[in-house]
Amino acid sequence: MMVSYVLKSQTALFSTDYQEYCIWNDSTSHFEDCQGAEESTLFTLNKTKTQFIHTTDQSKSAYFIDSWNYDQPNDVYIYKVTSDVGNKYTFVIDLHHYQIRILGMDAYGHPYMLKHYIKKYWVENDWYLSNFELTIIGILNISL
Repeated sequence: MMVSYVLKSQTALFSTDYQEYCIWNDSTSHFEDCQGAEESTLFTLNKTKTQFIHTTDQSKSAYFIDSWNYDQPNDVYIYKVTSDVGNKYTFVIDLHHYQIRILGMDAYGHPYMLKHYIKKYWVENDWYLSNFELTIIGILNISL
């Protein structure tokens, strides 16, 4: 899929318009009780894959990439990151489902997931892909 190449070669930007906060249920071993709200944010992954910048209406945070890999069976990119205040997270970029999932621990040590829904995706100084276009690329396995 060509989207994989794009993430490897250039600065990638992800505009999101909705997020859900989900809590971990030990009994079912699933994230549940997701509460959602509209919120516009921007994630920027730099070209060298060393840092994400997450911009919201109220703040701008840096996340330094400790390691990353492409999980081919699930078609997701997994990033282990450390925030600019020292907190550890896992970012999962799932272009197939148009999501950025952030996995972390709350102040009490309970796992949670913050799921951002990707509205638009583009690469700096190049071209823009909408959700529809990402779907077409994936279905037709187009090489751009």
